[in-house]
Amino acid sequence: MSWEEELHRVVRKYYRGGREEAPGWIAAGEVIGDPTVVSNASCGDRVTVYRRPGGGAWLEVAGCAVCKASASVANRLLAERPLDEVCTIARRVLDGIAGVGETSSHDIDTELAGLVGDELAADVRSFFSLSAVPGRRRCAELPWEAVLREADVAR
Repeated sequence: MSWEEELHRVVRKYYRGGREEAPGWIAAGEVIGDPTVVSNASCGDRVTVYRRPGGGAWLEVAGCAVCKASASVANRLLAERPLDEVCTIARRVLDGIAGVGETSSHDIDTELAGLVGDELAADVRSFFSLSAVPGRRRCAELPWEAVLREADVAR
């Protein structure tokens, strides 16, 4: 499957044309501190990260379909995980998207499949095809970078 076909598959699966419904804990005000906001000035994508007491985070996106799909995958993957585990996963995913580091498709599949199942791990790997497409790579990276920035604020 080409990178275009792979990207279309995962975007169709996760992008729903608008905002995802935020979990009830955000509406109830169960949020630690002020949310972290990360933007891509070149295109206007914006990711807001809300952190929950006891672990977990939620990403809200105003941006393109690729950014929203990447954030949707992150929301499913990171929702109830402790901060250290969230950071480890986010760094590995960013390495995979950038096509650098020691992360390989097989490594991330194996690691994530054990945590979240084969299907979600394969969906994460779909964004790795963007390592060859710098113009779209940034869109997929922004949600994961926002997670790491929120983790820095939390420490």
